[in-house]
Amino acid sequence: MTVDVWGTTEALDAQGETGPFGWAIHPPRLYLTAVPATWTGGVATVKIDDAMSGLCDIGLYLHEHGDVTGELTLDPARTLRISGSAQIGGRAESIDVQVDLPLLLPE
Repeated sequence: MTVDVWGTTEALDAQGETGPFGWAIHPPRLYLTAVPATWTGGVATVKIDDAMSGLCDIGLYLHEHGDVTGELTLDPARTLRISGSAQIGGRAESIDVQVDLPLLLPE
């Protein structure tokens, strides 16, 4: 599975208060290149663990980022979701990010 998602300034400004890690969405970019996924009924699931960083090209841009572990699910008609934990400031923090779809495709 290959996914490349970029946010826009307008979409970010419309989010309002995003909590203690709101800084993490400026500027947002998520990419996965040729990552193995399990497909069930049109929904892709990717298990992200420590070994993935050495085997696959995955990037989740954060201002202060560390390894992300957990699960990414992509339902092209509905949502993109990443849930699990991330190393932030040397501590493991729970993350659960969901983006409503369909997303605009680049021209």
